[in-house]
Order: sequence, then structure tokens, then C-alpha cells
Amino acid sequence: SEHWACVAYPVVSTCSEQGGVNRGICQLNSHNQLQRVDEVLNIQNVDDELVGYNDMGERLQIDSGALASMTFWGV
Repeated sequence: SEHWACVAYPVVSTCSEQGGVNRGICQLNSHNQLQRVDEVLNIQNVDDELVGYNDMGERLQIDSGALASMTFWGV
């Protein structure tokens, strides 16, 4: 089988003090294999927690250790 790599960073390390950011949040299985990337919009720190919105406009609380894809892929 082919092996792929996704370079990801803790989402808290990719946030900006200048305003919200859009990030692809990596969803992993129990073997730490990438299952999907969920786009989360306008992620920002609000009252000491990270919040963002899905594409339906629903507010999401984001774990600061969640991995954000920075669109670097390897084969």
C-alpha cells in the first residue's frame, strides 16, 4: 500500500492575535492515521478557549492540541 504524510501543527500554534483563522482540523483514528480533514472557520481565542465555526455556521469548541493541517503533503 502507499503511504502518505500530512504535516500538521497544534492548532493553538497556528492562531493569530490579529483575528480569526481558517484551518483544516485533522481527525485521526485510534492508530493516529488521518481519516479526514474538517474545515473550521474563524478560529480564535474567546475567553481562554478556542472556538470556530463549521460550514453550517455552528459554533465549535476546539481542543488547543487538535492538529491543524497546513496543506503540506508528502508521499
